[in-house]
Amino acid sequence: VAIIFVTHNLGIVARMCDKLAVMYAGKIVETGSVRALFNGGRHPYTKALLGSMPRLGSKEKLLAIPGQPPDLATLPPGCAFHPRCPESLPQCSVKQPPEVPLAESWSARCWLAERDAPDTGNPDIVNQLSSDRPEDRHAAVAAGN
Repeated sequence: VAIIFVTHNLGIVARMCDKLAVMYAGKIVETGSVRALFNGGRHPYTKALLGSMPRLGSKEKLLAIPGQPPDLATLPPGCAFHPRCPESLPQCSVKQPPEVPLAESWSARCWLAERDAPDTGNPDIVNQLSSDRPEDRHAAVAAGN
């Protein structure tokens, strides 16, 4: 049985779910097992969400994500999170990042995730995955397996 559960409550996600897809501005920015994302999410928005979660018995100040969510009718160019991202790179404001496979069933759409990606033996896989042509993306996925 599969259930799609949409929430901002990561405490419930931790208790009820096995897999997690983190969305920002209507797009999935990271997906993987709950354990993988809670133990080391790679997308800055995933990290920010986890940092904003209260921890039982902790007196630490919760992380607040700076700025305002974007207007979905007029998204900024590149990664929609870049205006609020503390780790933003120059290319973040220009081009959408590709989906970067990090492990089996775990990926992130972030230029920073490339440095954490496993070596697939195909140096062009990231370029192929970011291609606008569907046939290139399918070829890249097949070549990376």
